[in-house]
Amino acid sequence: MTAQNVMSHCVLVLIGRAEGIWNKVSSERKFSFNYDDLIECAKGRLFGPGNARLPLPPMLMFDRITRISEEGGANGKGEVEAEFDVKPDLWFFKCHWPNHPNMPAMLQLEAMSQTASLVLFKQDDISDYLYLAEVKNSFFRTEVKPNDTFLVSAELSVVNNSLYSFRCKIKNQKKQIVASAKITLVKPKL
Repeated sequence: MTAQNVMSHCVLVLIGRAEGIWNKVSSERKFSFNYDDLIECAKGRLFGPGNARLPLPPMLMFDRITRISEEGGANGKGEVEAEFDVKPDLWFFKCHWPNHPNMPAMLQLEAMSQTASLVLFKQDDISDYLYLAEVKNSFFRTEVKPNDTFLVSAELSVVNNSLYSFRCKIKNQKKQIVASAKITLVKPKL
């Protein structure tokens, strides 16, 4: 099974302008979101009916969004940072691997693709869903073990029609790079 097949489910697109994003329900500009906000988004209540949604747990791959910027990143096209608390009772540790728990690389890629999609909150013509189109130059440098918190960052680097390419990284609490990849998301043609 390819990375594209495993991860070709919905990822979040937030809609907004400038620094932070607008909550369409409350008309409030936000720069970060807590776990309860993310669950509300997954249920379709954060941005109103028919708008951006996250996957629900257990597929939600972060616990909070710590920073969103429309103009950040090396190319000035936008960046986002999210954090994930790697709890010992997470579902994948039971099967990957008993007596040697480690977060699967495919789920690390999922965390990067979900985070990358958040950068596109500034796009007016984005559909509610994006799909993983390509993963390049993925590197997994160390294991992700229980009881860690990792920071997932994504910078939008290239926009080409309906393709959006990102530089993504996962860092551990010591700020060491755990994983990195160039990820391309595609806006489906409806």
